[in-house]
Amino acid sequence: MMRDSNLPEDMVITEILPKLPVKSLMRFKCVSKKWFSLITNDPKFIAAHLQYHQSKNTKFFSIIERKHDPVWKYELGKFLVLNYESKDAIFDQTYLEKSYLSSNINNIVGSCNGLVCLSTFHMVNGTKIILWNPATREFRDIPDVTFPTDVFSASGPLGFGFDKNSKDYKLVRIMKSLSTNIYNYNVDQILLHPHVFTRGSNCWRSLKPVKGWIWNENRTVLVNGVLYWTGLTPQRESCIWSFNLRDEEFQTIEQLPADFGDVASDYRLALCKWKDSILAALTTPKHIGSDHYFWRMSSLNFSWTKLFIISGSLGYLNFCGVWMDQLLFEKDFVEPKVLQIWLCDPIKGSDRKVFEENDYKSEKWFYKLDCVAHDYVPSLVSVHTQPNNSHGLIN
Repeated sequence: MMRDSNLPEDMVITEILPKLPVKSLMRFKCVSKKWFSLITNDPKFIAAHLQYHQSKNTKFFSIIERKHDPVWKYELGKFLVLNYESKDAIFDQTYLEKSYLSSNINNIVGSCNGLVCLSTFHMVNGTKIILWNPATREFRDIPDVTFPTDVFSASGPLGFGFDKNSKDYKLVRIMKSLSTNIYNYNVDQILLHPHVFTRGSNCWRSLKPVKGWIWNENRTVLVNGVLYWTGLTPQRESCIWSFNLRDEEFQTIEQLPADFGDVASDYRLALCKWKDSILAALTTPKHIGSDHYFWRMSSLNFSWTKLFIISGSLGYLNFCGVWMDQLLFEKDFVEPKVLQIWLCDPIKGSDRKVFEENDYKSEKWFYKLDCVAHDYVPSLVSVHTQPNNSHGLIN
C-alpha cells in the first residue's frame, strides 16, 4: 500500500509557497479562493515571500533602463533584466510587459521591494507617473501635482522608496519655482517645492520649500530610507542633497571627496548604492579613455574613502550602476551602432560582457544617452494599499 505523500496545507503555505518565484504563484492563484486571497492580499505571506527572496536575490537582480533620445528622435524606452541565474542581461518579457507603456519615453524613478516607479513623457500628453509591479503586471496611475501658475515653474527630480516608520511607500516630486526673470537669476533665487505622495493615499502633500538646485538628469539613489541627488547649494557650491523619507526633511552634504576638484573638470558626478552606503562615481561621458574614480561615503560623518580607479584603457564609457557588488559600464562602441554592457570586478581586475545589442539606435557622439541600473527583486507587493502592511525590509 502506498503512503499518502500529500503534505499538510499549512506546511505548503508556510514552508513552500514563500520560496516560489512570483511567476509560479500567479498561476497558483486559481487553486482556490484561499490561495487567491493569500497570494494577493495576505500581508504576512507577502512579507514572508519578500523577505525570503530579498535575502537570496537582492544583490542579484537588476533592471537596466536604456535611454534612447538621439537628438530629439524619441523612441519607446526599453528595459533589461540582469538575472543572477543566467549571469547575463536578457530582455525579459515575462517581467517587463510594456503594453501599458505607450508613451515615448519611460524613465525609472526608483525600484523598491519589487515596485518600480516610472516617469513617462509624451510629446502631447506631457509627464505621467506610474507605480508598477513588473512581476504581477499591476499598474497604478499617480495623479499629477497642481502648482501655482503665477510664477515660473519647472518639473524637478523625483524619488521613490519605503518608509519603515509609516510602513508605506512614498513618492517625492520636487518642483522648481522662480519669481524673477528666468533668463537672469541666481541659484539662491530658486525654490525647491517638495511634494510627497504615499501609496496609502491618493493625493499629494506639499512641504516647506527650500533654496537650492537639484539636477534633473542625474539618478536618484535610495539608501536606508534616504533619497540622494546631486545639486548645488544656494551659494552655487556642488553638494549632495538628501531627503529622509521618515522625517520628510532635506539636508545638504557639502563635504565632497578631498581630491574631487583635482579630477572634476569635464567630469560628471553620479551617485549609486554600494553595500548599503553611497558610492560617488566621477565619470566622463564625453571622452573615451578617461579614468573613472570611485569614493564611498560614510553615513555617520559623511567622510569619504577612495575605493578604486578604473583605468580608461579598458574602454569603458558610461557608468551604469552596481550588480553583484561589481560595476556595470557601457563600453566603447566597437561599431557605430553596437551597444555593449560590461561587468567589471574592481577587486580582481577582471571584466566580462553581459549584454550586446546590434543596431543600437544612438549616435556615437551623443554620450548623454546612457543606461542606468536599478536594484530589483520580483515580489507580490501591490501598487495599492494593503491592510496591516508590514513588509519593506530592504530599500
